[in-house]
Amino acid sequence: MKMKTQSRSMRMCLVTLAPCLLCLVQLGCSDRTLTISQHRYINTAMHLHRPLAEQTGDPLEVNIVCVSPEDLEKTENDRLKPGSGITSKEWYAHRPEVGGQQPGKFWLPSDQIYLLTNMTGLCGTVKGPSLAGSVEDGVAQKVVRGIKLPKKPGHRQSAVYVFPKFIGPDGTVLPTPPVVFSPPTAYSRNLAVEIGVQPGGDNYGQFIKNTTKR
Repeated sequence: MKMKTQSRSMRMCLVTLAPCLLCLVQLGCSDRTLTISQHRYINTAMHLHRPLAEQTGDPLEVNIVCVSPEDLEKTENDRLKPGSGITSKEWYAHRPEVGGQQPGKFWLPSDQIYLLTNMTGLCGTVKGPSLAGSVEDGVAQKVVRGIKLPKKPGHRQSAVYVFPKFIGPDGTVLPTPPVVFSPPTAYSRNLAVEIGVQPGGDNYGQFIKNTTKR
């Protein structure tokens, strides 16, 4: 009798564990982390007309945005499709606002948007302050934890975007291409990007690049 009870308990345990094991195999259940490596000074384009030694940059807001195939069924989100060529300038001009869906804005749930910002009242989950460069922050890397993948993370239209809000000399947001992880499950759980400034190049040298292993 005791043996039968143990066998029945073992079967129930295996039935309970099976969905969890399948979920782990698909790499879709666990949260992601994003490690941001930052240069000594970032977001320096607004200081273009200062002496070089004074081009120390300003705090840089970063938005991490998760998009599912279901989100892309809405025409309002067409520019969020992987391969659309969306820029940070577009995202910050049309990102969702607190209070519900607004005309001319992207339509996304607030729990799919993660923010590094010094501002308040924005749509999304604040994960920390804006980046300030490794000199001001005292660290070369910032780690953002608890990024939940969108639905169907293995689908080719599923994506995680990282939008840096670089500001140009005229005070407007630069049209910087974001980093796009699509589909997210094609990459390591530990996502990684580099943000900095390089001599020459587009957007006054401001850049973000993907440094994640696939």
